[in-house]
Amino acid sequence: MNFIVLKIRKQNVMKAKYIFTDKKDLNTKIVADYRPASSVVTFSPDGQLMATAGWQGVRIYRFNNANPILITTLKDHSRSVSSVSFSLDGNYLASGSRDNTVKVYSVSNGRFSLIKSLDDHSYAVTTVSFSPDGKYLATGSSDHTVKVYSVSNGSFSLVKSLDDHRAFVTSVSFSPDGKYLATGPRDNTVKVYSVSNGSFSLIKSLEDHSGWVKSVSFSPNSKYLASGGADGTIIYKVTEILHSAILSVTNSTFTDKNNNGILEAGENAAITLNIQNIGKGRANNLGFSINVSPDVQGISYTLPSAIDIEPNETKTITIPISTTVDLPTKNLSIKLSFTEDNGFQPVPILFNVTTKKLPAPELKLTTNANSVAKQSTANVTFQIQNTGIGKAEDVKIK
Repeated sequence: MNFIVLKIRKQNVMKAKYIFTDKKDLNTKIVADYRPASSVVTFSPDGQLMATAGWQGVRIYRFNNANPILITTLKDHSRSVSSVSFSLDGNYLASGSRDNTVKVYSVSNGRFSLIKSLDDHSYAVTTVSFSPDGKYLATGSSDHTVKVYSVSNGSFSLVKSLDDHRAFVTSVSFSPDGKYLATGPRDNTVKVYSVSNGSFSLIKSLEDHSGWVKSVSFSPNSKYLASGGADGTIIYKVTEILHSAILSVTNSTFTDKNNNGILEAGENAAITLNIQNIGKGRANNLGFSINVSPDVQGISYTLPSAIDIEPNETKTITIPISTTVDLPTKNLSIKLSFTEDNGFQPVPILFNVTTKKLPAPELKLTTNANSVAKQSTANVTFQIQNTGIGKAEDVKIK
C-alpha cells in the first residue's frame, strides 16, 4: 500500500505560532474580516452566496467583491447548526444540526425555501454533503451512522443507512467522479463505500490512523484521498487502497433436460457458470441479466441474487430456464451479462440455442357401426386415435 503520512506535532505548532506572531510576516491579505459567531462556512458553487452556520442558525450573505451582505437568516433548527452544504448545481442547501435533523432548502434567485426536514438520525448531525451529480445527499451523525438520501425533483428519500462506524461520524466526502463515498468516524478509521448503482457497499476500511479522524476529502481528479486526524494527515492513492477484483468465467454450460441440445417446448434447462476472482480485491454485488434474441413467447428464467466474491474464490451459479407449450421453433441467442459495483464484472457470455415447438397431434374419430336401421337401436363404440407426434390433452367429445 502506498501512502504518505504527514504528522503535525504539538511542538511544531507551538514553534509555528512563535515564528508568525507579526502579521507582516504572513503571506496573507485579508480582504474582509466579518466575524459573526459561526462554526462552519461555505460558498455556493457560483461564488455568489456565502452561508455561515452556528448557534444563531444559518446566515446567507450575498458575496459581492468580498463584501458580505446579509440577505437572510434561516432559523428552522432548534439547536446550533454544525454543517452546511450547497448542491453542485446550486439548487439546494442542506444543513445539519445538534437538534438531530437535516433541513433541506430550495435555492432560487437568492431565496431559500424549506422543503424537507430529515429526521432519521437519533443524535446530532455533524456533517452533510451532496454528491457531485446531485443524486445523493449523505449525512453523518454522532449516532455512529451515515444516512444516504436519493435526490429527485425536490424529493429526498432514505436509501441506505451505513452502520459500519464504531464512533460518531465527523466528515463525509464524495469523490468528484461520483464513484466513492468516504466517511471519517472517530474510531480512528476511514471507510470507503462504492456509490455504483446506489449500492453504497463498504469496500475498504482504512485503519492507519492512531487518533480520531476529523476530516476526509478527495482530490479534484479523484486519484487521492486525504484524511486528517488527531495524529496527522494521511494521503492515499485510490488505486492502491482499492484493489481491483479480476473476474473470469472459467466454465459455462447450457444443459436441457433430455440432453439432446435442443430446447423443446415444455422442457426445462439450466445455465451453469463457474466465476473466479483472481484479483486482490473483493467483487461487490455481482449482478446478472439475460437478454434473449429474438424475443419469443414461452421461455422464462430465474436470475440469482447479487453475490460477493472474495479474492482467490470461485463460485458456481445456476440459472434455471423453463418453457411452455407456446415456445416456437427458433434459433435463439441468449446473452448473459454482469454488473459489479466498481466495474470489475467479467465479459458477457453468449449461448446459441435452438428451440423446437411442441409437435402437433392429429386426431381421427372412428366407430364400429356402418349403419343403423330405422326405428332400431344399436350400441356404437367411438374410438379416437392420435396419428400425429404431439400429445393431445384434455380431449372432449360432443
